[in-house]
Amino acid sequence: MRKSIIAVVILIMAVCLMSACMHFPAEGDASKGSLTVAAESIKLSKTSMKVYIGEPAQLVATLQPQETTDIPSYSSSDENIITVDKHGNLEALAEGSAEIAVKVGALKATCRVTVEYPPIDRIDFSTQTASIKVGETLTTEVVLHP
Repeated sequence: MRKSIIAVVILIMAVCLMSACMHFPAEGDASKGSLTVAAESIKLSKTSMKVYIGEPAQLVATLQPQETTDIPSYSSSDENIITVDKHGNLEALAEGSAEIAVKVGALKATCRVTVEYPPIDRIDFSTQTASIKVGETLTTEVVLHP
């Protein structure tokens, strides 16, 4: 009798342990096998910004709730002016302005980006010193920094 009670207790403990280790999908999520949390809001780190050609820039999307399983997608309204990758990294290509959008489902946030050439710090000539005679021509180039 005592062996039967011990066997029943061990069986109950085994069932409890197996139940605790099993994953049960959320209601209505049986096909995915995992819990999904939808984003309720989306916000970009900036709503407008200036970017210089050749200099790195990034926009960061913040989703709420933080536990969301949604992944934002970025896009540019004019990829001839500025492009954006899946991480929000911007590449300024030409002067102008464009809108960067980030979307999750029906949610959307935007940032107006103005692209300019970087300001000129210094102007030099490709030839620093030269000697020429009357009637000769010297060709040099203007070098802008940066």
